[in-house]
Amino acid sequence: RRMQLLAFDSMLAKHAKDMYYLDAHSREVLDFSGGFGALATGHNHPRILAVRRRLAERRSRNAGPAFASRYAAALATNLARIAPGDLDVVQLCRNGSEAIAGAVRIARQAQGPRRSQVAYVSRSRYGRAPAAPRVINSTHRRSGFRRTGSAVWVPYGDTGALAAALRKRRIGTLLLETVQGSAGVVPPPLGYLREVRRLCDQHGVLWIADEVHCGTGRTGRFFAFEHDGVLPDIVTLARSLGGGAVSVGAVIARRGVPQHPGPDTPSAMAPGTATVSRTGEAYCTAIEELSVLYDEDLIGNAERTGRYLRRRLEGLRLSYPDLVTDIRGMGLMVGVQLAGISAGVTSDVYSAARLHSGDQPGGLAGVVGSLLLAEHGVLVTLTEHDRDVLRLEPPLTIQPQHVDEFVDALDELLSRGMHRLILDYLSVVRGSSVVRESSVVRESSPDTAPVQALPATSRQ
Repeated sequence: RRMQLLAFDSMLAKHAKDMYYLDAHSREVLDFSGGFGALATGHNHPRILAVRRRLAERRSRNAGPAFASRYAAALATNLARIAPGDLDVVQLCRNGSEAIAGAVRIARQAQGPRRSQVAYVSRSRYGRAPAAPRVINSTHRRSGFRRTGSAVWVPYGDTGALAAALRKRRIGTLLLETVQGSAGVVPPPLGYLREVRRLCDQHGVLWIADEVHCGTGRTGRFFAFEHDGVLPDIVTLARSLGGGAVSVGAVIARRGVPQHPGPDTPSAMAPGTATVSRTGEAYCTAIEELSVLYDEDLIGNAERTGRYLRRRLEGLRLSYPDLVTDIRGMGLMVGVQLAGISAGVTSDVYSAARLHSGDQPGGLAGVVGSLLLAEHGVLVTLTEHDRDVLRLEPPLTIQPQHVDEFVDALDELLSRGMHRLILDYLSVVRGSSVVRESSVVRESSPDTAPVQALPATSRQ
């Protein structure tokens, strides 16, 4: 339903390479969503494909907990060397949810039952993940944690509210998303993370920096907290770590935070429950992903090209102040705040737009996102908690010409004004059709031919 409302339902992506999708009609689509931030090295980076191919050809042991994994050891070592300070104790897992749950287990075990409460920051993406240790039935996997507990919610960026919450002596852990993605791409206010570190030190609270979304170079530093020169106690990573090919996550803790449990209390650093969670394929892919990030200076490119992107978007904000109300973000994690859909349109047009869009695609962001794809071949995404924000998270391989292509397309749309944009959106939605099973080309064998870059003249 949501894909229909955004007019995304009529596109079938057949191939993908670097910054572009290629649909079934050989139309290129510029990807400014980057797999919701999971494609740091772009679609199907040749080095990522090559390392996975080599692993398959060698028939290396790929799964199973019977033996130690040299790939896991290499990945953990690399992450420990990348992380600043004494963040050098690494636990690998399958995804971001497991990373968050694992980080909470480590912190709560370190703090003990008298400091078992966890403070969470509101409107963050981790959502239900921290509940995992409390709902798992196995006493062994819970590592002695209680199955019930309470959470304390504090507003993001409000140090006064955080200070008041941490005075409650049962709070032992703070889980904080460094840059909020799903909330509308909200970076930390100036000095906020330094005050978070001070307050946690003052009250003996362990700070978990959730970098599942904003980590792995997206903000122009490997970790977003590095911009503020602070060091959390535990960090979570995932999403981009798998190179857009596999799902892999990691928890990195400061030396001395994980506790050595007694004989009847299993360690919170114990591996996950999945039989195939420790695969050579996943770890080799992540190792190569890290190498590509540094060999190709993609983290530096995120800082440079992200600055250029925000500068060009600021020009649109000045040109269309009634439509673009804010530009924010860090590196290549950028949010474009648009006006509410009701501003400046007649009541009948507003009612028609809401009839088609409901609450799913949001206000003007859903309208603009639909038209960007339908008319300009540019893909963007929205945010979970603020439907008036365009979320821009392109691959870190992006170049200035890609920025110009996107901003010029957005400029052309905004020049129409809100009333015309909504009418055009309604026309596109009414004309879109769902890609049904009967319309999908069925091939007798997998398409193994390499994806060729299309000439610039192929852009439609």
